[in-house]
Parts: sequence; structure tokens; C-alpha cells
Amino acid sequence: MIVINEYKNIKLKQPAIATMGIFDGVHLGHREIITRCVSEARSVNGTSCVVTFYPHPLKIVSPVLYPPLLMSIEQRLEIFKNLGVDLCLLINFNKKFARLSAENFVRDILAKALRVKEFIIGYNLRFGFTARGNIRLLDRLSREHGFRITVLKAVKYKGRGISSTYVRDIIAKGDLSLASRLLGRSYSICGEVVRGDKRGTRLGFPTANIETLQEVLPPRGVYAAWVSLRKQTYMGMLNIGVRPTFLSARTNIKPRIEVHLFGVDKILYGNKMEIFPVKRIRDEKKFKDKYGLIEQLRKDKVIARIILKSKTLN
Repeated sequence: MIVINEYKNIKLKQPAIATMGIFDGVHLGHREIITRCVSEARSVNGTSCVVTFYPHPLKIVSPVLYPPLLMSIEQRLEIFKNLGVDLCLLINFNKKFARLSAENFVRDILAKALRVKEFIIGYNLRFGFTARGNIRLLDRLSREHGFRITVLKAVKYKGRGISSTYVRDIIAKGDLSLASRLLGRSYSICGEVVRGDKRGTRLGFPTANIETLQEVLPPRGVYAAWVSLRKQTYMGMLNIGVRPTFLSARTNIKPRIEVHLFGVDKILYGNKMEIFPVKRIRDEKKFKDKYGLIEQLRKDKVIARIILKSKTLN
């Protein structure tokens, strides 16, 4: 997949079959749109194109409404690639671009730059300055510029439409099994291994501290998890929390993501890691001393192994 940041640099030999959206999480509804775009492009020997934006437009035009993100832009692009997308136009959404009218967006980007033949979109698409662009306006503009639009209905799960907001709520509540079904893949936390205080090593449970750009996380606690690192998969335990045994409950700090990999003593800093929480073992809690914590971690490890042996990573 080719990623282009400036639409004026696009020079396509074949007309594009395109779609557009934030696609945060790339859930089943998003996948329906993107895979339709890819299949239609292949059927006419065209170029499948996803138009997306970074940062999230609401972060620029209405920060108070900006939603926590399900995934980083790197994760989004990787999934687009895996779905077979040929070209991604990744637009830097800034204050200047926010003032671009819906009419000019269609003329300059869809018609001139991409030479769109078909534009496949979701039923609730809004675009352009003050989100004035909608399906009705797009229908008129598409006829003026000579391309067709295809509007897809909402993909539903048990009667409820799947949306990024719905997935965020499910993850925040800790229902990772349902989240995985809505995403169409195993829910995961991606990040980079960074330096910690090595307290886990001193306890006999060395952990990798993960720095992630994901903003939506499951509830605090200890989880059995599969971990992908350097193209290898390991069993492990994930802790999301503030380490109350060692830090005051009044300390206002961001929850940490720490992973103990079974059978791995040393983890190189700077490595990318993907964590697949399978099941929550217990709440995070404060122990009287480190010895109580060590005893509990040993029990957690036994439980985690049992869980992971019965639930392999797909």
C-alpha cells in the first residue's frame, strides 16, 4: 500500500474506487466498506483508495468533543494494508484544511486528484467545512463531476449498529470478547517497550513497560494475555494500573501498562509489542508488603497459564 500525504502529488493511471472516513478501530462496519472498495477496484482493474485524516478532525475543530482513540494511526494504516488497499491518502487535518468546503473537497480531491469512478461510503458520512457535506449534497456533486456513489447500510450486531463509540464503551467496560467480535479481530494493545523502574525484576517477575498511543484501555487489573514480540508469541500476564502497593492512593498518575512474559528474562527496549488480553484475572489491589504481592503474582501466573492453554490466539 502506498501512503500519500499531499493530494496534489497523486498521479493515478487508473481511476480510483475510493472511500473516506476516520475508521478508528477499523471495526466490522468499517471493514465492510473497505473490503467492498477493494473488491470493486479489482473488478474494474482500478485503484482502491482510502481517504483518512490525522489527527482526528474533532481534535482541531471541537476539542471538547474529541473521543479517545481505539488505535494509533500506524495501526490503522497496517490494517488498511492487510485488507488489500492500494493507496491511502492520509490528510493532515489542520485549521486550514478544516475550512475546505464540501464542494471544493469533491472537486479538488475526489474528482481531480483521485479521478474517482465510484465513491463507497457509510450511511452517516459528513464532510467539509462545518460538516456541511452529506449524502444529499454528495449525490448532486457526484453527478456534476461524473462519478457514482454507493451508500452502505450500518452493519449490526444483535440488532445494534456497530460504531467506534460502541466499541469504545465495550472495551472500557472490559468485555474484550465482545470487542473482538465487533472489531473482526482479537482486541490488542500495541506499543513500544520503554524503561521502567525495574521493580518487577526485583520481585522475580520482570515486566516490559509499554508506551502506547491508544487512548481507550480496559479496566485496571491483571489479565492473562498473549504477547507478540519480534515475530514470536508468548504467554504472559498484563497489568493495567497504578501499582498501589508501592504508591500512595492519592498519587495522581496515569495507569501503566506492564507485561510479564513467561520464559523471557530480558526484553530489549525500543521493540514493538502487541498484547492480546484474553481474560481478566482480578482487580488491582494494594498488598500489605511486597511478599504478599509476590505470593499473589505466583497464583496469578498459574491461573493465567490455565486460561491461555484453553484459549489460543487466532
